Amino acid sequence: MSQPSRRLHYFTNRWNKKFTRKVQVLSIWAYDIIWALAESIERVGVPQNGTLLLNEILKSKFKGMGGEFRLTERNLISNGYEIVNAVDHEERKVGYWTLSKGITRTLCTFNDDALRSAIGMEDVNWPGGSTVVPTSHCKKLRTGVRIGLTFTYFLHADYGDKNNVTNATGFCVDVFNAFLQVLPYEVPYEFVPYAHGSYDKLIEKVYNKVLDESSITS
Repeated sequence: MSQPSRRLHYFTNRWNKKFTRKVQVLSIWAYDIIWALAESIERVGVPQNGTLLLNEILKSKFKGMGGEFRLTERNLISNGYEIVNAVDHEERKVGYWTLSKGITRTLCTFNDDALRSAIGMEDVNWPGGSTVVPTSHCKKLRTGVRIGLTFTYFLHADYGDKNNVTNATGFCVDVFNAFLQVLPYEVPYEFVPYAHGSYDKLIEKVYNKVLDESSITS
């Protein structure tokens, strides 16, 4: 998840006092986009030619509800994601990921002029409770893959002859491969298709050791 801003903390505290439903990430992004639109209209008004307003929006740069708001090639730039190690019912903050720095224990701003401290970061707890990084994987990792999804930009997978996935593409697969590449050892894996049932049933397959993990989802 993206590093939350102090403004977001205040907002969610006020929200939780009035509503039982949690604030959705898409709602936070929509809030910042509307804010960028409003500020742009204040600067250039509402011109007859929408290109002028669009160019003004693309120059927007401010501290939004979801953190730093900045656009490039009409896409929102992320200032980084917080990496969380889930252990039972607890979460351990173990580092950050940014497009420019990759995986680190600290988080830089866009201008790299302020480096956030690594204080509060914890070591990863591996299966079995060990904090020692494993050096090898003899067993092939069986990874559950959702198939038949309509939004293929997140994930698109094809069947193989033996009911295994031979080809998988999309954002989720890119993230999966990026993590494998930074590991100090090779992890053999295979994609196992999952077409029917809920995400809860998919997670149950991990619990029942039918699958080793199910991180390739959307």
